Amino acid sequence: MGYIRRLSARKKLLCFYKRYGIVLTFRALLHYVQVRSVHVAQSAFGVGQSDRIQDLQKRSVLFITFSYQSNSKRYRVEHVAEYMSAAGAGCDIIPIEDLRRLWSYALSFPIIVISHLPLDTGLQRFVDEAKRMGRILAYSMDDPLFLSDVMKTYFRLPQEFGEREKEFYYAEADMRLALLKQCDCFIASTEYLANQVRELSITAYVIRNGFSHEMIQISERVLAQKKELKRKHNGKTIIGYFSGTRTHNHDVTFTTEALLRILAERPSVELWVYGYLDLDPRFKTFKKQIRRHALVSWKKLPYEIAQTDINIAPLEMGSGLTEAKSEIKYSESALVKVPTVASATDSYRYAIQHGVTGLLAQTSEDWYAHLSQLIDDVDMRTRMGESAYAYVLSRYCPESMSREAHTVFDALTKNHAASL
Repeated sequence: MGYIRRLSARKKLLCFYKRYGIVLTFRALLHYVQVRSVHVAQSAFGVGQSDRIQDLQKRSVLFITFSYQSNSKRYRVEHVAEYMSAAGAGCDIIPIEDLRRLWSYALSFPIIVISHLPLDTGLQRFVDEAKRMGRILAYSMDDPLFLSDVMKTYFRLPQEFGEREKEFYYAEADMRLALLKQCDCFIASTEYLANQVRELSITAYVIRNGFSHEMIQISERVLAQKKELKRKHNGKTIIGYFSGTRTHNHDVTFTTEALLRILAERPSVELWVYGYLDLDPRFKTFKKQIRRHALVSWKKLPYEIAQTDINIAPLEMGSGLTEAKSEIKYSESALVKVPTVASATDSYRYAIQHGVTGLLAQTSEDWYAHLSQLIDDVDMRTRMGESAYAYVLSRYCPESMSREAHTVFDALTKNHAASL
């Protein structure tokens, strides 16, 4: 009898070879093991006691996204996959370039999350087949770059972009929206973004941007070195601004007057700017107090943040684009105990307890007053950094985020899985 079982297993593995190809054997084998473990559990515990295992099988999730690395991919795909795996679900990630080669394998997952991709002919075929097979389709992004009307109103592309480049961005947004409308639901990073999608009569869930285990491990190493890193400052107070793209040029203008005033009044204050940013020409007067740094990888970013005393996170308030952005500039800074002054947008109001875990600014005077307060009060900086660290470590740690992701995918399965 044991021989027959082994032979049966070998035949099934051979079927995987034929179906997926030798290159895909490892992925196929993993998926086979996941499915086989469910059957083993059912035999051992009986059908009535295997409901939870069946639920985990139903929550196996495939993420399809672009191949290149970015913060969006890391937070919305890799981290969420980590959270779901920790919750007991089988997860995999495949780049869109491999979808044709992994077609059958991809369709074997009951839940498929498509992240950031615009619709094209190949993806349309896949979506049609997935829907025919009763798969749950979710779309995920961390900003509203699928709403061309919002982009045209608020999205500020670099000045050197011509009309053709702009039209390409808007057309791509329309193709993302076309794909979103064919999915069962949307997974957002903020409640504001989820509400923008709900206005389209599409069900939306929220899994906020949280930490991976590796991020926490890196931050712990950085904190152990923080005193040594700060010793190099020679009594300087460092304000840090960590920009991702040049689309933030407009956001930083809301702090310009306050920063210029502080640099003029306080020669011991320095402004460190990381990444792409076109500063107001008036900052040239203070070039000795300003340091420009290239964009750094996420693994090196905590080391750079930890060398600053105050982090600033300005965003345009009232914008349909920036109000939807997540609070990662605050949470990443808090993870190395650096206090943040942030614009009072929806996500920062959610994450920051004003005066305790950070400071929220609405006007130029707010920016000046809050920055001056933190510059003058070292003890306040320390207390606020510690409080922020304690909060984000609790709220955005993988364990907390795993529970949040588990709850969302559980609701998603119950609400959209009539055929599962």
